[in-house]
Amino acid sequence: MNITHFFRRISGLFIENETTLLRNDYQSIKNKINSFPEPLNDMDRALCQYECTMKRMNAIQRLVMNAGSFVMYLPYYICFTHNSVKQSDRKYDAVFYKDKISIDIVPDSLRKEYPDILTLDIGITKEMSLDKSDKEFLKKVRKKKPCWFYFHLKVMMKLAMTSYCIRMYQPKALISHFEESFASSLMTGYCEGKGIKYIGVMHGERLYSLKLSFFRCTEYYAWDRTYVDLFCSMRCEKSQFRVEVPNALQLPEYKRKQDVKYDYTFYLQEENEKHLKVLQSVCHKLISHGMRITIRPHPRFSGFDFAKYFPETDIQWPQKVTLAESFSETKAVVARFSTTLYQAWFLGIPIVIDDCTLPKQFERLRDLRYVMLEKPHKLLSEILAQIDKENNK
Repeated sequence: MNITHFFRRISGLFIENETTLLRNDYQSIKNKINSFPEPLNDMDRALCQYECTMKRMNAIQRLVMNAGSFVMYLPYYICFTHNSVKQSDRKYDAVFYKDKISIDIVPDSLRKEYPDILTLDIGITKEMSLDKSDKEFLKKVRKKKPCWFYFHLKVMMKLAMTSYCIRMYQPKALISHFEESFASSLMTGYCEGKGIKYIGVMHGERLYSLKLSFFRCTEYYAWDRTYVDLFCSMRCEKSQFRVEVPNALQLPEYKRKQDVKYDYTFYLQEENEKHLKVLQSVCHKLISHGMRITIRPHPRFSGFDFAKYFPETDIQWPQKVTLAESFSETKAVVARFSTTLYQAWFLGIPIVIDDCTLPKQFERLRDLRYVMLEKPHKLLSEILAQIDKENNK
């Protein structure tokens, strides 16, 4: 039973959705982040990040999360304390919790420093365990804020994963991409107390956000100095940051073609019927102006009949065409808020930010210091306006 995935799906309904993205503007987030005194230790950082995370929910959502966590805490505590750990016959230099994320997101310098890396899925109950010292650790945590049940459940789950991993595989480092978790700073201190590094790696786009505030890792690898500045503005610990672009973004297999097949490739994300109808109109206008277009559905959100919405447009399926091949076939990359924009910019491919499909979301992205708006780019609305201007001549 993968309980971490289950709880992440539940919390995703409350914390990570379009409503919560649009709920808080830059100034309200900044006011909340700056309302805390300077953290003195990892516990302070975890508590500040938790308070900021919960601020993203309304009162009913917070009640549901805490009530559910109160019910679940003791059964899982008993389960984890009874799970024994039989030390593996093999030690590893590092362990990477992949959670559907490729190890290619781990920078080369880390893979050279830790050549023998074990990749694990997260949250399988039998691979979560608490020993006597862990129980003492949790007791100290519970004393800080006894009624923060969601906080305690999440910390316990992260600790059970981390403790099991350390005792089982005896790594020199744990590599994680869970900096959004308020348990991260506590896990950093826990690992460092055992002489182990807790290393964070960036794996997706980031905005000025309550949920990303205050965290600390032993080391954290960001893609770009601009992201480091963004994290520091959210009061994350400053000395942790390193800058390195991993292979997952560099796409070593990418080769630019002289004669490309498309003028624009649209990289979709989670869509609904309303979004697709707007995009249908946009593509029709571009095609009517002689542009060659393809639509690339997101591999996790491809349940629509895209041929119905885009009868004039090629559909490029990720299962059949790799991202490197896709980039090599287009003059420009178009997306709303996607890692593909950073990848394309890094490779020197012109990028177009879609400000038409969800205009309210775009304005919020602008407000929340979306990094790609600081890179050379065009807006989709500008391209459409130019077409209208030429058509009206």
